[in-house]
Amino acid sequence: MDSQPAAARALADAADADATILVADDDRNAREHLAALLRSQGYQVEVCEDGQEALSRVTMGGIDLVLLDAVMPRLSGSDTCRLLKSLSGTTFLPVMFVTSRSDPASRVEGLRLGADDYLGKPFDNEELLARVDALLRIKRLVATVAEERDRLQRRTVHDELTGLPNRRLFEMRLVEERKRAERYHEPFACLVLSIVVGNGARDLIAGGNAERVVTRAAAAMKRSVREGDVVARIASTTLAAILTHTHFAGTLSASERIFRDVSGAIADPAVVIGIGASLFPSRDARTAESLLLAAQSALDECWERGGGQICILQQRKYLYTPGTAPRSERPPPSTRAIASEPPPSVRRGPSEPPPSVRRGPSEPPLRSESTAPRDNGDRKG
Repeated sequence: MDSQPAAARALADAADADATILVADDDRNAREHLAALLRSQGYQVEVCEDGQEALSRVTMGGIDLVLLDAVMPRLSGSDTCRLLKSLSGTTFLPVMFVTSRSDPASRVEGLRLGADDYLGKPFDNEELLARVDALLRIKRLVATVAEERDRLQRRTVHDELTGLPNRRLFEMRLVEERKRAERYHEPFACLVLSIVVGNGARDLIAGGNAERVVTRAAAAMKRSVREGDVVARIASTTLAAILTHTHFAGTLSASERIFRDVSGAIADPAVVIGIGASLFPSRDARTAESLLLAAQSALDECWERGGGQICILQQRKYLYTPGTAPRSERPPPSTRAIASEPPPSVRRGPSEPPPSVRRGPSEPPLRSESTAPRDNGDRKG
């Protein structure tokens, strides 16, 4: 019955044995005695002669516990303790006074300065070691609690499966990007991608491994966008992205790349994806919430027409059926506008050639690959 507690104590002892303790005392004999005693217990020990030197060493990092004399040249133990506590911030660095000033007033003063323990000289070796062990144990517990807190905080805004931001964080970032874009008069796009698994899904989906599809899709989508863009998982099989500094043509180019890369990563014809995107600025999407709703509306249009398409909403909805071959080897994408006019980025004047957007299913495309939308002019950065 005692095996588990004993094992836990053994692990704790091993962790404490790796601890580095800094001894600051201007008395050479006292300093060497403390160092030898602590090293005999397996601790790593560093020594210094005054508070200034101790402060410099702690700022370099790697110190787990500081033992201070109260009276030292250049910088006293009291001043050193106060500075150490102010510099440690949220990290717990235990400090113990080991000093000949052992009267009650000195003890109270040291503890009020932030010291975690106070031991007068001369001291009993076993008592000092017990106090050192207690402080290191407290430091270890504080570190464990901090790690768990950070983990829980991360889970509130990140998806556990993919590690991407979740819907909550995505919506926060979308609000921030809309404010930034409005302030600096810059465009951006909100993109939503969803995955549908058909009945014929093979090994990748078999055995309830749909999470593998989402994980692969998330990784591929993250690789497909720029470093400054945001990719998130906002539902079980739905990913979303914020494409900064992006016009209509850049949104189409990025959407095609994401479509191609995600399809290649999943590599199963039974898994179908669809992409919907909305653009800012737009008279129909003036807020972050309406931008996301508009992108989801465009995505719904894709699925109403069977999926496997890209739908971009900018005043009107424009459907694109991307190819799966590399861009240099495939014909220009089939484009159909569900509207009476092309998007602003491809709108033509009276003397310009016919538009690149095909208006009806029976009309052939009127542009070559060289006139297809590119993101080198509209999608900056």
